[in-house]
Amino acid sequence: MPLSQIRVPIEIWHGDDDRLVSPQASRILDNALPTATTHFVPGAGHLLDASDHVKDVLHSVLSGSRH
Repeated sequence: MPLSQIRVPIEIWHGDDDRLVSPQASRILDNALPTATTHFVPGAGHLLDASDHVKDVLHSVLSGSRH
């Protein structure tokens, strides 16, 4: 199935200081997935510490918000 046909909501979280996977990879996915919402976390690296952002992640997922 092409990414453009995926219709479920998708949340992408990416640290903007990731040195293993370029933030550009998340931008490409965001553009390819019509229902994606991408969040860039300032200063976070590849292993984004979810405990620091769990409230934001849960709020975004549970509210179905689109940023």
